[in-house]
Amino acid sequence: MTYRTLYGPTLGGKQIWVTECGAWTPDNKNVSAFDLNLRGVLAFATHLVQYVPHPYSQRERFSLLSAERNDAAVLEKARSFRRLSLTYAQRGRPIPWKFTDDVAGSGPVFVNALDMGSWWKVVLVNYSRDPQKISINVELPQSGSFKADRHGDGARVAKGTRSVVLNASPESLFQEVLQPGEAVEYLIHP
Repeated sequence: MTYRTLYGPTLGGKQIWVTECGAWTPDNKNVSAFDLNLRGVLAFATHLVQYVPHPYSQRERFSLLSAERNDAAVLEKARSFRRLSLTYAQRGRPIPWKFTDDVAGSGPVFVNALDMGSWWKVVLVNYSRDPQKISINVELPQSGSFKADRHGDGARVAKGTRSVVLNASPESLFQEVLQPGEAVEYLIHP
């Protein structure tokens, strides 16, 4: 996974690349240290790279997957990486949105809607220790019916991904009940 951070600085016009993002932690131990390391990287890096294809092993401890089980389970640090990258490493033109009911502000949640050029993106992240209901209206750049991919939590990418159809006039409703630490991303194809 490679993300270009939105506010990352440069040194004399040169971009700063950081790999592995301080991800050397065994399995789910010291996830808070990984989280702090990643936040530090996000504070100064222009680009951050985290390798996910190979599973965790005794030799390569910077993977976000575990090889202790055959299904290469997603580690909590993978969820942390996803949460923070969806919060801080997105760029695009903002799309207007608003909460639809009184649940706004009931917990620390992050909402971002962006026009990325060739697609639109809506990101919902729960930073609370409790489940959070999020209900927002997003004013998409066009009216119509659009295919979208919804990416959420899952032990494997396929488990957390599903296709949806959104109807916009141009406003479209997004409703989710996010579990603690959960992040959901909609990629909308205009």
